[in-house]
Amino acid sequence: MSKRKYCILFATKNYYEMFEHCVYKYSKADWSDVLVLNVDINSSPENVKLGRDICNKYNIKFINGANDVYTSVQSAPKAADEYLTKNNIDIDWIMYFEHDVVPIQTDFWERVDECIDSIPNIENRVGMFGANTSMYGGTPGGNYPLALKALENSNIIDRRKMYTATGRGNLSDGILEQPHKGWYRNLPDAYYKEDYFVVEVPNWTCSAFNRKLFRECVEVDNNFEFVMWADDIAHQYLFNGYINIAFNDLMVCHDPSFTPSYLQTRAGSNEFRRRKDSAQVLLDKWGWGFGYRNKHL
Repeated sequence: MSKRKYCILFATKNYYEMFEHCVYKYSKADWSDVLVLNVDINSSPENVKLGRDICNKYNIKFINGANDVYTSVQSAPKAADEYLTKNNIDIDWIMYFEHDVVPIQTDFWERVDECIDSIPNIENRVGMFGANTSMYGGTPGGNYPLALKALENSNIIDRRKMYTATGRGNLSDGILEQPHKGWYRNLPDAYYKEDYFVVEVPNWTCSAFNRKLFRECVEVDNNFEFVMWADDIAHQYLFNGYINIAFNDLMVCHDPSFTPSYLQTRAGSNEFRRRKDSAQVLLDKWGWGFGYRNKHL
C-alpha cells in the first residue's frame, strides 16, 4: 500500500454480503492498495458477527469497539476520525463509498492522489470532494456495462458527461429544472473540459470528507440516518466558508443491479434506508428540501 493522504470508509447495516457481491467483485481498482475502514450501523448481532468475519477476510478494519453502537451514517466519518486519531494514522481525507458503487479505472487510487495534490492548500479550502459517477442510462443489464463502454470514448466531453452525475443541489439557478432535476448532470460542455468544478453537494455515493475541517465545523446530526446525511454535511462546510468540488476524471459506477434481490428486500424494508422524512428534516434545518419537485425555495 502506498502512502496516501486518504482512507476509504464504508458504513454498513446488515448487508455485509455486498463486499463480496459488489465492492470486491466489480471494482477495477485494487482495494488492497488503500486503507479500508468499516463502521457498523446498529446491525443485528448475527450480522455483526458475519460482518467481522467478512471484513477480516478482505482486510477491512472493523472499527467499532465492543460498546460502540452507531445509529446513523452521518456518525461514521466521526467514528473513522476517532479511530485514525487513536491509532496515530496520519491522513487528511476520509473517502466514503456506498456498497453498490465501484471504481471503474484501474489506477483510480493514483488518480485520487493526483487530484488532491493538484490543488494548492486544498486542506484549508475544500470541505468535500467527489467523483464523477456513472449512474444513468442503465438497461436490464444495469449501468455498469454502459459505464465501462463510455470510459473507452476518446472524446473527453462524452466520456465525462455520458450517463454521469457529479453532484446534487437545490440552490444553483436552474438546477431543479430539466435536464438536471436536482443533480449536477447534463451540464454545459464547458464544465466537462475542466479538471474539477464547484458543486453544492458532491455525489454522495462516492465522496471524501476533509478530516481537519470536519472536526472544526461539522456537528453530527443523527436525524439524518441515511438519506440526505451527506447533503447536511456538505451544507455545514459551505455555511462555514469552505467549498465542495467534483473531479471530472475520477470515474466510478453506481449500479443498484449489483445488489442481490434478497439484500434489496432487506435494505428496502429497513427504515434506516427508507426514512420518508429526511427531505423534511433538511427543509426544517436549512430552509430547503431536495429535488425536482422542491417547491420551498
